[in-house]
Amino acid sequence: MRLLLSFILVILTTSLAFANPKISGCAEGWGVITHSQSDTGSCGLPIPDKIGRVSLSTLGYQGGVSCGECYEVFGPSGSTIVMAFDTCDAGAACQQNDYINFILSESDYGKIDNSSSSNIYSLGYQKVSCDFDGNIKANFKKGGGTATDYRYYFGVVFSNYNLAIKSVGIKGSGWRDYQTLTRSNNIFSFNKDNKIGDLNFPATLAVQSVTGEIVRYEFTKAPQAGIDIDINVQFKAFLNSDLSNETCGMGQLPDYLYKDSVGYGWATYQSWGYSKLDTSSTDLDAAGKEVGASGTIIKTTLSSYGGLTFSREGNFQTKDIDQIMFTMKTSLPTPQIGLYFRNVSKYSFTNATDKWGVYAVDISNLNPNEVENSITFFNNFDGEVTYWIDNIKWILKDGVDKLPIQVTVVPDPSAPTKKPSTGSSTGASTGGSGTTGGLTGISSYSSEIDNSGDNEVSQSEHNNSSSTLFVSSSFLLILLLNILL
Repeated sequence: MRLLLSFILVILTTSLAFANPKISGCAEGWGVITHSQSDTGSCGLPIPDKIGRVSLSTLGYQGGVSCGECYEVFGPSGSTIVMAFDTCDAGAACQQNDYINFILSESDYGKIDNSSSSNIYSLGYQKVSCDFDGNIKANFKKGGGTATDYRYYFGVVFSNYNLAIKSVGIKGSGWRDYQTLTRSNNIFSFNKDNKIGDLNFPATLAVQSVTGEIVRYEFTKAPQAGIDIDINVQFKAFLNSDLSNETCGMGQLPDYLYKDSVGYGWATYQSWGYSKLDTSSTDLDAAGKEVGASGTIIKTTLSSYGGLTFSREGNFQTKDIDQIMFTMKTSLPTPQIGLYFRNVSKYSFTNATDKWGVYAVDISNLNPNEVENSITFFNNFDGEVTYWIDNIKWILKDGVDKLPIQVTVVPDPSAPTKKPSTGSSTGASTGGSGTTGGLTGISSYSSEIDNSGDNEVSQSEHNNSSSTLFVSSSFLLILLLNILL
């Protein structure tokens, strides 16, 4: 019995350790729901079996560089993994450069936000390995008259790859160096160059991932065009211990809730009990300017126990926030203003005055939930009061860094300093075979492909150190289990 439990524990530990390894740090963006998705999108990728799909705004799509890249996205209700397959390039939300906009299907959006909202303005995300079953597949495009004539044009579309593709090169028979293929969305192509001659076979295709790993496919003969071919290799994400221990969540709030205007993603429609609410007032005197108020400000007149509420669609996390600061004056010398999140029973009072001043309220005094929807400025005075407010700002806790809006993958640190020797291979039924490592002769023609060879490793070498890490963890758990039993 003890042996059986130990075996099960090894299987579970290994499965959890290797599921969708993280390849970047945490970042923040926007999320929006869509009620329809195209079959293949701009990337021309098939629909994956086990994960969802996402369209990216132009900032994230990068002209197709992100095709096939996988992300874990975080909302107020959880997280899910999606693969980039399309771009949205129409409208301001798709073309802006403030944040990457993730356009999610109803199913995937529902996994991270079970409310009735259609936007998450504080989405969190992290790049991960897609962890597809099987190998990379290639579909070749020809330019000649026969099914295998690539002398004038060679094109290839990849699918089922675990890591996004950085660049592709090909080395034809008799060529001295690799030639970098031109990229258009997810199509990599090469047109005949009279300086180097026709593309003849046998040939070698080199594919480099965004982490720097290079895999290759060796043709012994020209492949048949127009069909998916298993190239017998797959990218293997290195299990980075620092990233494995990093826990991502929702995105952070922008610094300012209000500065000259209500911040993007915030709305005041849930406010109540006011006779005036102007979020672009110019009623600002010299005293206000002396304490930092400037431009346009908020001017609102609240009745007894009226409230100015700022709500954020898709909610927001509070764990990183230390204080909320704002500049304010009131129409009466000693009214009280209360601040609270969604739950009115958890509030903090500030004694305001009819003189401009800068106020800071500790978030801990508001007893926040981990995820909140709104914050309210509450008139706790038995009578009408006018408030002038500006520069509503969130202050992060000490030691908390701002999340980036774009994040790069962490290079694979496990690569050896020397290349393994290049081996030969015989053709399979498709006319080629796949290997990792051993690429030689990647020249200055292929500036996009790493010429150092540092990331050319065999699959057995690739995950050796990470396997040791998790086997050690499994051993400790097994030892503890045996002691308990």
